[in-house]
Amino acid sequence: MWKEFTKIAAREGKPLSEIIKELTTKYVQDHKEGNSTFPLEKWVKNPGFVGLPSFGEILTREHLDSLSEEDFNLLVEKATARTQEISAAIKRRDPTLLHATGPEQSRGYS
Repeated sequence: MWKEFTKIAAREGKPLSEIIKELTTKYVQDHKEGNSTFPLEKWVKNPGFVGLPSFGEILTREHLDSLSEEDFNLLVEKATARTQEISAAIKRRDPTLLHATGPEQSRGYS
């Protein structure tokens, strides 16, 4: 992998140190606060908090029954929005939406 990395950097005319700095800066920015979509503090502040499943997770009847009406409606809303995003990406023949590359793009598919 290092050999490919150096070849690509040379082709693009960028110093390795510059690329590494850019990547580490982005990584720190993306991860320094943790997962902003799903912070663990929610359980500390509200022990009854029920986390919504990731899109690819298999749901059980017990999990659905345990959701509050508000969380259930949120789950339906998020699933509907994700389905529409995937459908639009497929119509554009654009697989990038289906392959998350960072927390800001993470949507349960990888």
